[in-house]
Amino acid sequence: VVQANMENEEEVVALGLKNMDIVVSCTGTNIAAAIMSVAVAKEQGVPLIVAKASTDRTASILRKIGVDKILDPEGEGGMRSARILLSSSFKDFWEIDDNLYVVELKVREEWIGKTLIELQLRKNHMMNVVALKAEGKKWRFGNPEEPLRQDEVLLVAMEKKDLKKWQ
Repeated sequence: VVQANMENEEEVVALGLKNMDIVVSCTGTNIAAAIMSVAVAKEQGVPLIVAKASTDRTASILRKIGVDKILDPEGEGGMRSARILLSSSFKDFWEIDDNLYVVELKVREEWIGKTLIELQLRKNHMMNVVALKAEGKKWRFGNPEEPLRQDEVLLVAMEKKDLKKWQ
């Protein structure tokens, strides 16, 4: 990890970016510093450049100059928290991409005592069960013939359009 005045091209070049496999630029709200660090990293041949962007406009500019991946920790964290708070079923939530999500889903009351085979969650709710765990236990692959218990949580994958039904 290095720290430098990212608006000074000579200082950025002196960092030795030619020898780096990845550069992560977290310049905050200083768009000039973000642009300089990304431009110099690209010129120096860094194979993977990641940058933090706090606005859509900043993200757009950084993509145009060659950023490979944009980070928006505040926005992503806020959306994740909002989804968890809006749903009494979600324990945790991860966005894999714009369409696919992985969700920790509490076993619904009407599911208790039923097996995954009986529930046919993929057919009936368009969700794939990846794993499950009981309270205080580790994640495990579920036996589809074993009845679900109240203290269990399902790790499921689902598409965005189907996720909205659970909020």
